[in-house]
Amino acid sequence: MADQYTCPACRGTGCTAVLTVKDWTVSHEDFVLLECSQCRLRYIESPPPLDKIGGYYDSVEYVSHSETRRGLINLAYSLVKPFTNRRKRRLVKRVGSRRGGRLLDIGCGTGYFAGLMQRAGWTVEGVEANHGARQLAIERYGLKVYTPDDFMDLADEKYDVITLWHVLEHVHDLDGYLLKIRSLLDNNSKLILALPNYTSYDARAYGALWAAYDAPRHLYNFTPGAVDKLVRRHNFSISSMAPMPLDAYYVSLESEKHRDNGGSLVRGAVLGFRSNLAAAGKPEKSSSVIYVCEPF
Repeated sequence: MADQYTCPACRGTGCTAVLTVKDWTVSHEDFVLLECSQCRLRYIESPPPLDKIGGYYDSVEYVSHSETRRGLINLAYSLVKPFTNRRKRRLVKRVGSRRGGRLLDIGCGTGYFAGLMQRAGWTVEGVEANHGARQLAIERYGLKVYTPDDFMDLADEKYDVITLWHVLEHVHDLDGYLLKIRSLLDNNSKLILALPNYTSYDARAYGALWAAYDAPRHLYNFTPGAVDKLVRRHNFSISSMAPMPLDAYYVSLESEKHRDNGGSLVRGAVLGFRSNLAAAGKPEKSSSVIYVCEPF
């Protein structure tokens, strides 16, 4: 990351500390969030360096790497995963090509979505930092999966669609990744980003307990305005936004676990419903937002 008081999204310098959040998953350390006064991006003041961050993912609770079903919430997550991934598939086919094309899924995890797109007739490759998840994706789906270093070394490759489902918030080198992604897309291609939105109803309701802050794994906490400024600096424009309504329930239920009394599943479900109600017809208010971006 660049200087901690220079906004990683818009390069503004009016960044001040606004909130302290906890790593609830692994270390239980506290982390300070800075907020940019111009685009309102929030980001960790002193994140673990790249060679240390891997330890903060070392938990069976990290479902995108372990696929755990331990606990009621993780079980529910695994049960709705087929539905959410079919929805992603429909979106990719709508903005890309119904006949198939070449897809790169960055942060492919254990390969579930990439495998789904492969079965839909797409030529699919992945990028995954976690060794165990990468091996599962290769073994289960026969995918070609790059390490992040291999991805940055790609040359003379072009894709019709590149997807990052809840991935960009984890990337130390935002500019480096987006520069590389832009080089892999033609002007008729699409970039799809899914990101948590801390200006949503559920984020405001939970404050520092909001599970999608997920420090320090989430280095950045985006707003739609911050995403717009970031992608424009890298020659993309946002052509459309869509909500991820099930995320409001999942994040609210996870946030309830951070309360001193262990929280309430009922209250979490109600807050998730209220968050979706507040965002009805307004995807920019959703707990998580999908951004379809076009190169220019």
